[in-house]
Amino acid sequence: MRNRFTRASYIPKGALCVRAKGCSAVAYIYANASGALYALAFHGKAERPDWHYRFSNEASRETRVRNHFAHWSKIEAGQVARRAERKAWDSPYKVGDVFMRSWGYDQTNVDYYEITALIGAKMVEVRELRKARKVTGWESGQCVPLPGEYEGEAERRMVGSNGIKINDYAHAHFVEPVMVGGVKTYPAARWSSYA
Repeated sequence: MRNRFTRASYIPKGALCVRAKGCSAVAYIYANASGALYALAFHGKAERPDWHYRFSNEASRETRVRNHFAHWSKIEAGQVARRAERKAWDSPYKVGDVFMRSWGYDQTNVDYYEITALIGAKMVEVRELRKARKVTGWESGQCVPLPGEYEGEAERRMVGSNGIKINDYAHAHFVEPVMVGGVKTYPAARWSSYA
């Protein structure tokens, strides 16, 4: 069921709109029929007010409104900075780089992925890798990726400073190889599969 209340339905008739420069936050100040001072405030495209208070004097209302603007100005400045940082980010990853994702509940599953193609600045083609597993205890052990030995088909994925986005809730992180005798080797990861 759709919300029948819109922003306009919360704003009393005759309320004065107050805005802050460079910020999406807005406040509405008014007095009721008996002269009591009120204010309500919104941010962004929010339909419901962030707050709606009665104040004992003009100074306390002004302070509350100013603090609301300062709060949302800081948040929005951070959002702008993060967007600019993501836009300016240049991927250091290359074809052949290996990534790992560890996940599970009451167990630890490990998946490895290898970049097989670069597609633009923020998109790569990856394939899941087979892994060599060694049992070191009851239902547990260690594993390492086997680059070039694939388990599935190639899939396109977004890449960012925190790795490859596998899905909406998981990322695979870059695994730094170590050169041993001129051969790339990867650190072992712990897995477990408790029944």
